[in-house]
Amino acid sequence: AGIDDSLLFYFEMLTPDTLAQGAQLNLRRTRMSFHCEECNEEYAPQGANFECPGCGKVGQLARDGTELLIESIEIET
Repeated sequence: AGIDDSLLFYFEMLTPDTLAQGAQLNLRRTRMSFHCEECNEEYAPQGANFECPGCGKVGQLARDGTELLIESIEIET
């Protein structure tokens, strides 16, 4: 949550006197996902199980789950 809080803090610091002043950011963290070469599918691990649900092989890490997406910005005019 530290990165989330930092992003929101700096957003509030940088937006006065801009169109985004007073806007609310809605953030979403991405989930960890793997890509299965065999099935050509992307899947999310279930707990500590990193195996592809289709074929049972362990895929390659596609996203490590540390990304933070700005899902929307709400601005009132």
